[in-house]
Amino acid sequence: MRREIIGIFLFFLVILTVLSLASYHPEDPCFLTRAGGQTVPGNLFGVFGAHLAGFLIGLTGVGAFWIPLLLLIASIEFFSIRSLRRLYSILGGGIIL
Repeated sequence: MRREIIGIFLFFLVILTVLSLASYHPEDPCFLTRAGGQTVPGNLFGVFGAHLAGFLIGLTGVGAFWIPLLLLIASIEFFSIRSLRRLYSILGGGIIL
């Protein structure tokens, strides 16, 4: 039961990060960029999505679009495998990527 809850939580994180990154605009307010030209962010998740997308883009650049894919793989693995060893190797490879 606990593994399924974690898998569902990771899937919702996938949706959150994909939509936040897809609706990212450089003029949205973010605590990393000091751009705050718009008072109302154009992000689908509002201020939280603008900060999340700005942080991920600022931290890893275009590589931020790999994060939802890695979260999706982790979510699927929580439903399908019996041991966590494979999950750790996938996440380790994703971090190296």
